[in-house]
Amino acid sequence: MFVTGSTGYIGSAVVSELFQAGHNVTGLVRSNEKGDKLKDFGIHSLPGNLRDTALLKKSSI
Repeated sequence: MFVTGSTGYIGSAVVSELFQAGHNVTGLVRSNEKGDKLKDFGIHSLPGNLRDTALLKKSSI
C-alpha cells in the first residue's frame, strides 16, 4: 500500500495499523530523516513529493 502523509499524526497511525495487519506499506516522505523514522518501524519510504510524477511512476507503487 502506498500512503501519503505517512509521518504525520494520523498517517503514522494508519501506516502502523496497515503494517501490523500484514500489508507491505510504502510511505511518501519529504526527507530522508522522515524516511528513517518509518524504517525504524519496518515500513518502506519513498523520498519525494506528489508533484514528482516521474518518481512515482518509476517506483511502480
